[in-house]
Amino acid sequence: MTETSLHDKLDALYEVWMGLTPSSPPQAFTAFTRFFAHDCRAWLSSAQQEPTEGHAKLHGEIRAAVEAGRARIQRRQVTGRLVCGRSSKRVAVEMRNRILVSGAVRVDQPEMAVATFDDDGLITEFKVYSRYGPVVGSPPGTCPAGEGDDAPCGELRARRV
Repeated sequence: MTETSLHDKLDALYEVWMGLTPSSPPQAFTAFTRFFAHDCRAWLSSAQQEPTEGHAKLHGEIRAAVEAGRARIQRRQVTGRLVCGRSSKRVAVEMRNRILVSGAVRVDQPEMAVATFDDDGLITEFKVYSRYGPVVGSPPGTCPAGEGDDAPCGELRARRV
């Protein structure tokens, strides 16, 4: 898979995510999980918490977050695209998003999503980082600064595309 095709998959994931509403049918949430490997690990709430593992739990977590109105991406503006680490299977996208969080609108919310893909083009790991707190329901100020291959995309190991 090319770097461009991985970024295209990440864009398509966000298109589905942005379309989710509390009244979305179960199939819409299944469409979200189809981007992920069956044994995926996703940190939608905070990279400092335990990951959600597997399709069933991921389906449940994203549905619960959307239905509870904890967070909804209203507009997504990509400001940068990166390839991370030694493998081109990990990509990141920098964004400034308009997000509705528990009824309050956050405009130009800076975020970074980091996704690692398998050979089939499915996401095996997915982390969302945000300056003011992760997208789905964690308190502000919890942006992790990781090290090594788990870092969001350190300057020394990332290159822009």
